[in-house]
Amino acid sequence: MKRKQDEIKSKKVEKMETQLLVAGGGTGGIAAAIQAARLGIDVVLVERTSWLGGMLTAAGVSCIDGNYELPSGIFGEFRQRIFDYYGGADKVKTGWVSHVNFEPHVGNNILHDMAKNYSNLTIYKNFIFKNLTLNNNKITEVIFTQKNETTISIKPEIVIDTTEYGDLAAAAGCQYDIGLDNSDHEYETPAIQDITWVAILQKYDDEVDRTIAKPDSYDPAQFDGCCAEVATQKHSCDISAKRMMTYGQLPNNKYMLNWPRQGNDYFTNILEKNEQERHKMWQKAREFTLNMIYFLQNEMGYKNIGLADEFPDNQGLALIPYNRESRRFYGLQRMRVDHILHPYQFDYYQSGIAVGDYPLDHHHDRNPEEVEEEYPPIPSYNVPYGCLVSQDVGNLLLGEKNISVSHMVNGTTRLQPVVMQLGQAAGAAAYLSIQKSTLPGKIDIRQLQQILLDNGSYLMPFIDVDKKDSAFEAVQKAGVTGLFQGEGVPYKWANKTYFHPDKEFSRQDLKVLAKVLGINEKVSLNFDDKESIKLEKIFDLISTQYQIDISKISKVNKEQPITRKNLALLLDKNLQLFDKFKIFLNEEK
Repeated sequence: MKRKQDEIKSKKVEKMETQLLVAGGGTGGIAAAIQAARLGIDVVLVERTSWLGGMLTAAGVSCIDGNYELPSGIFGEFRQRIFDYYGGADKVKTGWVSHVNFEPHVGNNILHDMAKNYSNLTIYKNFIFKNLTLNNNKITEVIFTQKNETTISIKPEIVIDTTEYGDLAAAAGCQYDIGLDNSDHEYETPAIQDITWVAILQKYDDEVDRTIAKPDSYDPAQFDGCCAEVATQKHSCDISAKRMMTYGQLPNNKYMLNWPRQGNDYFTNILEKNEQERHKMWQKAREFTLNMIYFLQNEMGYKNIGLADEFPDNQGLALIPYNRESRRFYGLQRMRVDHILHPYQFDYYQSGIAVGDYPLDHHHDRNPEEVEEEYPPIPSYNVPYGCLVSQDVGNLLLGEKNISVSHMVNGTTRLQPVVMQLGQAAGAAAYLSIQKSTLPGKIDIRQLQQILLDNGSYLMPFIDVDKKDSAFEAVQKAGVTGLFQGEGVPYKWANKTYFHPDKEFSRQDLKVLAKVLGINEKVSLNFDDKESIKLEKIFDLISTQYQIDISKISKVNKEQPITRKNLALLLDKNLQLFDKFKIFLNEEK
C-alpha cells in the first residue's frame, strides 16, 4: 500500500493506494477485511466508530440470532472465541432470545484481536465517508473525513460497501430500494423496519438506586403491553416483567435492552438524510430507550438495574443504532422468498456463499401506519453470490444488509451470522478479482466457493453433515452442483435442511443426478421402483457421459446399495465436481 501526506489549507490529507477498500468495519466489514487479508492482498478498512463489529458490538446486539448449528466460517471462529472467553458454550446461554449472549465490549476486543494478526490490513477508525470519484464505471477514489478535519483519500482496485446504510453505493449512483420493493406502494411512510437504540443494563446491589433522570418525553403509555403487568386490550402480553428482563440477559449480571414487543423499537427513516439530520433522529431513538429504562425502574420496580459501564462515552447506550434494514441495492442476482421456499426450481442455490436458518422476521410495530405483511414459514437457505455484486458499478461489492434481496428476504438475511458470512464471501471475491485481474462479476464462482470451504464456510445449509465429518466438503460440493438435493423443513426459530447422509441412494436421487449430468432420462429410469440401486449400475450410467473406471475404486462393494454420503465422496473424488461443473455470472462460461 502506497501512502503520502499533503497539507492543504491546514487540513491533514493522507493519500494512499490499496488493492481493497472495505468501507465500514461492522459485522460484514470486519469479516471481509480479515478474509481478504488472510489471502494476502493489501486491505484498508475504514470505520466510522472506535469499535469493530457493528451490530454485534457497537450497536449492542450481542445476543446472536440464528445459525447455532451452522457455525460457518469467520462467524464460527468468532463464536468459538466467545465460548473460550467465557469458559464454554453453556456459559453464554444466559438469556432466552439466544444461545450465544456476550458483553459487547468483549466482542469488540475479540475482533480487534483477530484483525491485529495481519500486517497487510490497515484500519482507520472514527472516519466518516464523504464522497467518491467514478471513472469508466469504476470507483477510483474514496474520501473519508474525521472530526478533527483529517482527510484520507484512498485509490482502490476493488471496493466493498459494508456501511450501515449503503452510503457509498448510493453515492456511486447504484439503484436501490427502501422498504418495499418498489416506490409506488400504498404507504405514506416507508415499510422499512424499525431501528432500536440498544442499551446495556447492569444489576447492582438491591439497596443501590440506579434510577436515571426522567426524560422530557416520558410517557408510560408508550410501553403498554410490553409485559403482562401492563397488558391492555389493545396490546395483550402474557410475558411477565421478570421474564422480559431475562430475554437478553448477558454474562456478569448484564442485560441487553432490545425488547421487540411494545419495547424500545423505534420507527424512523434516516436512509436518505444527511449526517446532521441523522444525528437529530438518532437522539430521539436514544431518548426513547431512556424512556423505557425509566419505565422499568419506576413502573416495574427495577431501581437497582441501571446503565452499565459498557461503551466509551455513552455508558450503557450503544454507539450506533441497531439498523435492521439498509438501502438494498440491485445485484447481478436478486433473492426473493420463492428462492428460499423452492430452491430447486431455480439455480440460485448453486452459487451459494452463505447460509442462514432464521425465519422471516420483521419489526414494524412502531411504524405510524399498520404494515400488513405475511411471513410464510421457510426452510434454511443459502445466499447466492450475485446478490453481493453491484449491477451498476464494476468494481463494487456489497457485504452488509445492503445486498440484493427483497424487503421480505431482508427479514432473515439481516441477522449477524449471515451478514458476517456475506462480508467474508465479499472479501474472498475481492481477492479473486485482484488475483485474476478481472471484475467481481466475472470471477469463477467455484473458485470462490472452494476458498470459502477452505476457510470453514458452509455453502449449503445441510444440518446433518457438519464440518467435523470427513465427507463435509464432498457433500457441500454435491449440494451446490445440484447432484444431490436436500430436504428443507421450517422449524420454529431454527429452520433446517437435511442431506440425509446415511440414506440409501434412491431412484429419485438417480433422476436428479441424471438430469444434472445430462444423461438421457429414459436410461436413468431403467430401474424397477423397488429395486435397490447398486453402485455398479450408478457408475455404468455415469460412464455414458463421463470417464470413470470403477475397477480402480477400492474398499467399496460394487454389488451393494450405497449411501448418499458415500456416493457424494466417490463422485467428488472421481469427477472433481468443481472442475466439472463451473458457473459464472453474466452467463459467461
